[in-house]
Amino acid sequence: MMLSDILTDKDCFVCGSNLKTKVFELSHSNSNVFKMLDIHTDAHNQKSNVYQCKKCGHHYLSPVINSILMDKYYKAASEYYRKDVCPQNHLQNEHKSILKKIRAIRTSGKILEIGCGYGFLLDTLNKNGYEAFGIEPSAHAFEFAKNRHGLDVRNVLLEEAKYPEDFFDIVILFDVLEHIEDVNIFLCTIKKYLKKGGHLLIGTGDIDSFNARLSRNSWDYFSSWEHISFFSGKSIKYLLRQNGFRDVRIQRVSYKGSFFTNTKIIFAKIIKAILSRLLKKEYTRGALAFDHMLVVVTKG
Repeated sequence: MMLSDILTDKDCFVCGSNLKTKVFELSHSNSNVFKMLDIHTDAHNQKSNVYQCKKCGHHYLSPVINSILMDKYYKAASEYYRKDVCPQNHLQNEHKSILKKIRAIRTSGKILEIGCGYGFLLDTLNKNGYEAFGIEPSAHAFEFAKNRHGLDVRNVLLEEAKYPEDFFDIVILFDVLEHIEDVNIFLCTIKKYLKKGGHLLIGTGDIDSFNARLSRNSWDYFSSWEHISFFSGKSIKYLLRQNGFRDVRIQRVSYKGSFFTNTKIIFAKIIKAILSRLLKKEYTRGALAFDHMLVVVTKG
């Protein structure tokens, strides 16, 4: 397979502008996408760039692996849903926090989780009074969610789901939006399935966070070819408002772990950043900490 058949140059995913500024050049530390697609080319060593759109301020990756290959990858397997790893819920405390936030919006109703994975969060919602539905393209994760938890899940991509219009009270996306290429079409489909006045909850990385700024091109969100969009509060507001959502509320949160754990990670990152400057070597790669945001919006 030719390299030109694998990688595609892109303009801004949010607004479509080709006016951009190069921010970082990346050498991805994780090439599992190529391995799992059984692609044997010099793409493994291919660099990519993070650009910032001059029109809307969004940060995005280019070139990216073409969408046909990525759909195949997400459906067959992925680095997150490997068959040789026993599924475990490493985010129990985070799921309790999400449940609390959802209860503050609605105490019952129909919820759709897009990219529900092994179904741990969906199972929590199902056991706490919600009618929980899920979409998961990975056949392996889907089978676990369906058979282990007995959940109402579909092994499809969003555009293949075909739910009734105005069906859901809440749609949730956690660590999904940064993977999506046709992000405006994606949100248009979600809006179609949401009831008027329904809510969309998005969890994603915050490129304006202190950790992201400190880590620069070593930020963990840049490690995999899976992540192609890197949102800030400004760019995600722009995206949501242009798709007809209103009442955008943003809360800065941690992906996982306690305040103390995240503080330790940031402190270690500061020490590494100092060493990087003194020794002129790269030491700032490390765990995510204080660099996520939870976005809640309403269908207008």
